[in-house]
Amino acid sequence: MMWLAHLFFLWGLKDYVKERLRSKKQSVKWVETEIDNDLYLAICADVANKIKHGDYDKDRRAKTRSGSFPTLGILKCTIPTEVLSLVFFKSTIDVVPKNIERIIFSMPILNCDDQYIGDAFEYINYACTAWEKIIEKAEVIIESANMQL
Repeated sequence: MMWLAHLFFLWGLKDYVKERLRSKKQSVKWVETEIDNDLYLAICADVANKIKHGDYDKDRRAKTRSGSFPTLGILKCTIPTEVLSLVFFKSTIDVVPKNIERIIFSMPILNCDDQYIGDAFEYINYACTAWEKIIEKAEVIIESANMQL
């Protein structure tokens, strides 16, 4: 479940960025604001926190960033038949995929009413780009602080 590791890594970037800013005595409040103002990042944060800490309880419900109390649905793998190649042995059949880039994985993110919010893999891809921008912004702030020394 490498994608799950990506989700935790992306959420862990928040602490990394904030620590880099603190080390230069810069404000970290804007990092939380960036996350809270970006629904995709807020949902990723909620999902990562739910996986890490367990189901939402009364206290945590009030603290979800997105307000949608997202959960992950069932992982789905779509394999077109032309991607499969069967190899027969005496007592077994091995399935050997070819053109694995045509295999599609999806996992829905659902709100508290089990309504579809989006695909977890698309959210992870979005979060990668969003965190690159946040890190770039933080590095500009840090560089500016270094110039003032």
